[in-house]
Amino acid sequence: MADTSLDSNKSEIKLRPDLDTTLVRKIISKLREYNDPEIVLQEFGENLTKYGNEYFIHDDFYELNDKALSLNEFQNGKLMSESIPEKLTSFAIDLMRNFQKEYDCQTVSEKAIAEQAACAFVRGLDLQKKLQNALDTQERLNSGHDECKKNFSPKGFFHACQRATLGLHYVSILSKELDRANRQFLTSIHTLKSMTLAPIQITVKAKTADIEQNQLGQTNNSHE
Repeated sequence: MADTSLDSNKSEIKLRPDLDTTLVRKIISKLREYNDPEIVLQEFGENLTKYGNEYFIHDDFYELNDKALSLNEFQNGKLMSESIPEKLTSFAIDLMRNFQKEYDCQTVSEKAIAEQAACAFVRGLDLQKKLQNALDTQERLNSGHDECKKNFSPKGFFHACQRATLGLHYVSILSKELDRANRQFLTSIHTLKSMTLAPIQITVKAKTADIEQNQLGQTNNSHE
């Protein structure tokens, strides 16, 4: 037998005819999600006022600090630093700022592309190192290939031939990712140049236009 309790409850719900839905919308518009920037900044400011310089030694506010720092991403590179190796973080942040200066980035979109360019370049550096390490490993495996016993593989171990095959697959993946990072970098730089390049203005002098018009008129008269 079908459950009709839900349908019966629906039939009992009635909206008040005098309810102003416009007012409800205004109230809803003032509500904020927990991670809303305004709420994060307000909570950060209240804690900073309460604890002063000792605020930053409280581990309880570590997550809040990260959220607050991310609101100034295009200056401190907080989120970018989490997507790249730690040893390359300082260089990446400095590169991002230098791109902003070089292309005089003023808008949010321009600064975002400058960060994207820096991130792609640094990722390319990291991939180049991984690729070089993989090629060095592959060379060592190839040097011992003649001694590899193809029919012998102790349980839980790969012999040199199997490791070399896996290594070649890994090298192929790294090469493709490196090409992708390089393309992303070049595309970002090209986009930055096109966005920040001053528009070319073409001015046609009235005198020049009059001369050309007169020449055209004389040509037409000669044909007649």
